[in-house]
Amino acid sequence: MVADIISDFLFYGLDSYKTMQQAGKKNIQYSKLFRGALPIAISGSGPPSGLFFILYNPLRNAMNEQFGPGGESISVLAASVVAGVPASLLSVPADVVKKHVLLGGADCAITGRSYTTWQTTKHLVRTEGKSRLFLGWRANVYKDTAFTMLEMSLYEGLARTYLNYFQAPRLRHNRTISETNASVNADCLSNTEAAGVGFVSGVLTAIATCPIDCVNTRIKSGELAQFSIWNAHFEIVHRNGIQALFRGLVARSMLHGIGATVFWYIKATTMHFLIGNDGV
Repeated sequence: MVADIISDFLFYGLDSYKTMQQAGKKNIQYSKLFRGALPIAISGSGPPSGLFFILYNPLRNAMNEQFGPGGESISVLAASVVAGVPASLLSVPADVVKKHVLLGGADCAITGRSYTTWQTTKHLVRTEGKSRLFLGWRANVYKDTAFTMLEMSLYEGLARTYLNYFQAPRLRHNRTISETNASVNADCLSNTEAAGVGFVSGVLTAIATCPIDCVNTRIKSGELAQFSIWNAHFEIVHRNGIQALFRGLVARSMLHGIGATVFWYIKATTMHFLIGNDGV
């Protein structure tokens, strides 16, 4: 939870830049890049991330025990979906407010004054109802679930491959006889190893899920609110060409690559501190 807040806050400006690119903004307003950074990072990253890992870790471990050494991939995918859906729903209001703030909807048409994050939230609820805070929730769940399934599968898979093929002597040395049959997973990585694996999995996942992220941005901004998820894909291609589905790809790849590096490093460091070791 803390790791995700720190990571999202540090790279908030880059994520804002990516969002403006996806919306087709020609002139990026750099003064807006950090608007609402702290409240949105805290409300939109902390609780969803905390909820995800509260559900994910015990589910993955329980299913690993149930399926055995050959079922790690199924365990990761299933745990990612079960944990990812409620976490995604929890993040929707903050993301809707962020899109509204960044893409110009949070400026008063009469005075030209910019609303704060809280004022924007109250304005949306007052003028369009509470349901406006959940605009595009289906696209959000689809995006987050696809992202989480792919990222966690890559992260866990790369971690197991690295540990089994490159760190086998260390594992054998550090494990006791009673632990030799225990499942090898990403929790066995040191903090620097977790950061490296996180970077690779973050970049690959960012590239693969860029189209649905573009759709999510344009639905939540209100531009394509009347379209379903799939029809929004086709509408973007019809209006702007297929390349429009990959707007902000470089910024998104940097965001999730570097952001995942910071997140997994902090998470692994915290976990090893709490349990008293530096990786198995």
